[in-house]
Amino acid sequence: MRKNYCSRLVGLLFFLFISISLNAQNQKIDYSKADSVGQLYPNHPLTDLRNLTLNLTSPFSTEHEKFRAIYRWICENIENDYNYYLMNQRKRAKFKDDEAALREWNREFAPKVIERLVKQQKTVCTGYAYLLKEMTLYVGIECELVNGYGKNLEANNGGEGIPNHSWNVVKLDGEWYLCDPTWSSGSINLTHKAFEKAFNAGYFLASPKLFAMSHYPLDTKWLLMDNAPTLEDFLNGPLVYKGAFNTYVTPIYPNTFNLSVQRGEEIEFCFLKEGKIEEDSFQLEIVKGSSARTVIPEISQVSDRYYFKHTFNSKGLYVLHLKAIDQYAVTYRIKVSK
Repeated sequence: MRKNYCSRLVGLLFFLFISISLNAQNQKIDYSKADSVGQLYPNHPLTDLRNLTLNLTSPFSTEHEKFRAIYRWICENIENDYNYYLMNQRKRAKFKDDEAALREWNREFAPKVIERLVKQQKTVCTGYAYLLKEMTLYVGIECELVNGYGKNLEANNGGEGIPNHSWNVVKLDGEWYLCDPTWSSGSINLTHKAFEKAFNAGYFLASPKLFAMSHYPLDTKWLLMDNAPTLEDFLNGPLVYKGAFNTYVTPIYPNTFNLSVQRGEEIEFCFLKEGKIEEDSFQLEIVKGSSARTVIPEISQVSDRYYFKHTFNSKGLYVLHLKAIDQYAVTYRIKVSK
């Protein structure tokens, strides 16, 4: 292990969170070989990161493939520590109005997270992000840890927002990209309260516009956007899931999660989609109370934008899910009045 590895990790593990999960800029790059190498060396000890990193990257000459091999290995071998997440969540809620107590909790908790990461290969999101940053240093790839807000149905969906997540930005061939190794590694099954490992490439080198709908950094330069959304835009925007990242669907408008319309009023929806779509590959799942129905929308295309409309003929509170190729992509909540 490189000198001061643990001490530097303690210093960076201030944001000790994970977020439960939800467009790749380089779809033309073939990562199949990098993925194959990234699945080698299972359970390699983290006390020897240098040799592990060199083993993963030596077959490749490009930064993109080297980074992908490292990224894939982390996603395959590090487990999302749900119990530590719950523990930290409870403590942070308890100390949210006591800055001194919160600081002390972070100081006590950090060494435990480090020890668990190194010995058991389990961690929270900051551990994922730090490990990725640490390994890339061995091959001269610039990678930074980003702290901020992760959004899902239960967290940062409206309200004032609470910083609860960490991810990475990486510089490849002179250009910065966004990625989230925690959400790429799998997701938490809330029914069984257990982590389910399943690699998700959607959060690897993701589109900044789509990424900003579920991730908002404390340092807004890491949005990597000229016309960046505000934190308020982020908190009040529609919910996007991993299905949006997997299928490269980016909602354009409506740009808020909560919508209000009159009965019989038509709502137009617009989203970006790379490549062409097949007929009936998109569905609307419309939920009202305990009942749900599925509608195949009539979609029109103008350049890379797709449009469809829907009319609600009965008043009430609805949830509208846009599904892309049978995956949940975007959700809106719609109040229909007289």
